[in-house]
Amino acid sequence: MSFHNSACQHAAPTFVNLMNAGILRHATHNKNMTIQTRNHPLPITGSQRLQREDLDAFSVAIVVSIAFSFTPASFAIAIMKTRLRAMVAGDEFRIRRRRNKDATIVKV
Repeated sequence: MSFHNSACQHAAPTFVNLMNAGILRHATHNKNMTIQTRNHPLPITGSQRLQREDLDAFSVAIVVSIAFSFTPASFAIAIMKTRLRAMVAGDEFRIRRRRNKDATIVKV
């Protein structure tokens, strides 16, 4: 069983290299023995580039939708505070009915 950071592409090969270097040192009884490796990743393919662009576009859409949901919520808080103050003070305010379009004064 091995534990490695799967978010990094180089973590698993680095772990295998360190394990093999430890086995080599143990087998030869020489603590100065090392294994040197080089890792050059393959170039990004067209499908990988498109997948990354799709993920970026989706992330931007989520962030923008969250930002736009906070704007009306901030106005709703101000309206609710105003109505609460009016209710506590016992003020009258007008409520317009949609059906017959006449304004009635309601005591809250």
